[in-house]
Amino acid sequence: MSILKNYQLTLDVIKDNRNPKPEFGQNDHNSAQLTINLRNNGEVIDLTGLLVRVAFWKADGTIVYQNATIKSALTGVAEIILNSQVLAIPKKVKCEVEIQTSTGD
Repeated sequence: MSILKNYQLTLDVIKDNRNPKPEFGQNDHNSAQLTINLRNNGEVIDLTGLLVRVAFWKADGTIVYQNATIKSALTGVAEIILNSQVLAIPKKVKCEVEIQTSTGD
């Protein structure tokens, strides 16, 4: 499978940061990817033994949860390929990235 659209985002749990606003269409499912670099006050978050999950709030009020794939635990990089449910409703989608222990805490 070839990823056609990939947006690189850096998210810091302490510092405010600016990222490009990703734009995807309804037909971009399984070809739209977010690569997320996770930081804590500018320092890499070691994702070893952790789970990264993204909650997407769609315009119709429904929430879709997707687990991210940790691509590099030591450098704090996770990736997620958006599924058809995330992109099913046109308009803006808001999201929140959750970092959890492997037990879901």
